[in-house]
Amino acid sequence: MRGLWLSGLRIGEAAIVSWDPDAPFCVDLSGKYPRFRIYAEAQKGRRDEFLPMTPDFAEFLMQTPEDQRTGPVFTVRRLMGSVVRDADKMGPVISAIGEAAGVVVNKAEGKFASAHDLRRAFGTRWSSRVKPATLQRLMRHRSIE
Repeated sequence: MRGLWLSGLRIGEAAIVSWDPDAPFCVDLSGKYPRFRIYAEAQKGRRDEFLPMTPDFAEFLMQTPEDQRTGPVFTVRRLMGSVVRDADKMGPVISAIGEAAGVVVNKAEGKFASAHDLRRAFGTRWSSRVKPATLQRLMRHRSIE
């Protein structure tokens, strides 16, 4: 959940982001500025690109020992411990974790944190720190609107 909060990734992106440099969507920590490398096949816009990542997410990634930087960046586990790889199944697991942790996002409705709430919080947090065009790239939105 912390990785989603720091990265602003959509659940489908979190399901496929990889340490492996030949993966369709991967992290690239090799240069001066950490970034995401996304091949056309892994995104709606259907074009290859490098996109920025926030310094706090890069710092979070750097905590992973180098010998463990292979395969998926995120491993989502059900409360009973089994690994979930399908993005459609990750969402409910993350919501269940948010509820178990007591992370309330709407007291009136009794709503607990979901993956989308973590993404929304990322956007809110960074909206006061960067210009709108930069936020658009951080959130991987096609339009600034």
